[in-house]
Amino acid sequence: PPPDRAAVAIEASMTSDEIDRRLDAYFTGLAAADQFSGVALVARNGVPVFFKAYGLADREKKIPDSIRTPFNLGSINKIFTQVAIRQLVAAGKLSMTDTLGKFFPDYPQAVSRTATVEQLLTHRAGLSDFFGPRFSSAPKSQFASNADYFAFVSSLPPAFAPDERNQYCNGCYIALGAIVQKVSGMPYEK
Repeated sequence: PPPDRAAVAIEASMTSDEIDRRLDAYFTGLAAADQFSGVALVARNGVPVFFKAYGLADREKKIPDSIRTPFNLGSINKIFTQVAIRQLVAAGKLSMTDTLGKFFPDYPQAVSRTATVEQLLTHRAGLSDFFGPRFSSAPKSQFASNADYFAFVSSLPPAFAPDERNQYCNGCYIALGAIVQKVSGMPYEK
């Protein structure tokens, strides 16, 4: 919570109505104080019990957020990717020592095929970042899914050989998303 607000207490024993009332009051207050704009979701046993939007999606046009508002999440998606990878490892469907080449034997950058899941997770795989002149000039309509970004990143030369050094790597997480998709059998976005 913001420094001037106490955290809202939610407990497993609360009814869905109690959770709804408590969270709605909390987020309504934050939105009114211009301290929160977005969507909040709380689920119990995988079933949403609270799912509401607050604040403005476009301040200039005064368009309110909705539960369908698309948000540019940026690097926070790396956490979701890490969780998905670790769930697949825990389920025995993936190993931290598996290589990019195991899942994509025809990956265009041969040296990158040896990059392990662990190296991808820890920014040591050397895959190219998608940001740059080529990405800047490309029509953004061609980037609707992780698979689109993966096709783009895989066409770029690597920044360095796997395990050569540590460097923040958006391309590594694009590749991890592609691995999640391949191993889980469902689109990364799902």
